[in-house]
Amino acid sequence: MLSFQTLSGGGGRSGASLSSYFEKEADTEDYWVKDSTLSPQWFGEGAKELDMVGKVKQQDFMRTMNRVLPDGTQLPKGRGGKWRMGYDLTFSAPKSISMQILVGGDERLMQAVQEAAKETLQSIEKNTLTSQAKVKGKIKHERTGKMVAATFTHETSRELDPQVHIHSVLANMTQTKDGKWRALYDKPLKVEKKAHGSEFRTRLQDKAQRLGYTIKITNEKENFFELSHISQKQIREFSKRRVEIERHLPPEGASAQVSQRIALATRPKKVSLSTEQRKELSKKWLVEAKKVGLDLGKQTQKARKDAGKFKPLSKVAARKEAKKAVDKALVTLLKKPGQGVYQQKVTQAAAGYAKGRVSPQIIKEEVVKQVKSGKIYTQGKKVVPSKSFSNSLALKRASNHAKSVGAAAGRVVLGAAKTGAKRAVLPPGVSQLFRALKFANRAERDVGREKGMSR
Repeated sequence: MLSFQTLSGGGGRSGASLSSYFEKEADTEDYWVKDSTLSPQWFGEGAKELDMVGKVKQQDFMRTMNRVLPDGTQLPKGRGGKWRMGYDLTFSAPKSISMQILVGGDERLMQAVQEAAKETLQSIEKNTLTSQAKVKGKIKHERTGKMVAATFTHETSRELDPQVHIHSVLANMTQTKDGKWRALYDKPLKVEKKAHGSEFRTRLQDKAQRLGYTIKITNEKENFFELSHISQKQIREFSKRRVEIERHLPPEGASAQVSQRIALATRPKKVSLSTEQRKELSKKWLVEAKKVGLDLGKQTQKARKDAGKFKPLSKVAARKEAKKAVDKALVTLLKKPGQGVYQQKVTQAAAGYAKGRVSPQIIKEEVVKQVKSGKIYTQGKKVVPSKSFSNSLALKRASNHAKSVGAAAGRVVLGAAKTGAKRAVLPPGVSQLFRALKFANRAERDVGREKGMSR
């Protein structure tokens, strides 16, 4: 998943705590996976412009977050002593991936997580990153493509379970076409958060399969997945933090925003572990894995042998798969004819249906293609089906409804016959059958009429 947090400056709680947190993390040299580059790294075209590349030094990071350029120039801050230092975009690997890396010892997957996060950040930088400035009394926004960010790879949750996640900390600055450094406009980052989270997972799905693993989609609409060989019950044994959060949720459930607030309010302090403590924790994880029937080291060996068996789709096949996925997403998301849905939701759901076999770019291109062809069209920030697609959708839904009601009526009649009853009492819903059939027939005529007109 991808979480988003605003980092406050000027003595705010968030700014103060994060400053000390990154100061501690920036000097850490002991890591679980020794062969991967897990030290904090600079990222972005904006960082390159400022000659900030490679490993992040604590002093440089804190200066940048305080909106000071390497040459000592102090960029303007907000009024009233409070301002925005930047934004924390945290990419979290699925729990089964974290378990396979840290318990199963597959360092290739750690690299896959880092690459998926980096590629998604590049997409955000190119397509989403926007500046905001007041020019001649008017607010002006500009796509810049110049991000200044530092990435921090962490490996455990606060409950000391395996949890690989990457903090991508964006400084509140970007360079515009006129060469000036301006503040970021955060709305596009917030609006596109779920779409970018899905994009990260799609990239990771592809990489995991290329490394010899099979995946299972656990939520198609949201494009969540896990490794196939680890069950949800086994995952829960390594999810103490999630269990703790769920304990504080209301019985009726809560939105993602409420869940995140509860997570922040209930999280324990982050613990810094010595090398010896990390070794002991690794032993503990191996014991816990064995208790739930997992030999993840053996799975790593199997995946290495199977790595060459994965056959990626050709470009032609990928485009066909993208079309099927987008069509299915539209049918699933558009509850009734004429209803609109946000474009990023279509892209996100389509990625789930494609199961990691189609790149995010090809799925985006298919959505744009369907807009251009007239199958769907944009209405503000939403996509809405054309009349022909609406009628096809209505026909499909009405037919499915008719089948379900008809089957229910058939079961009642069959039950009456088996018991020897002279008369079967049909359920009240049987009248819906006739309405559904009438609606289906009308939709079918409309579709046929439109096809005739198009010829």
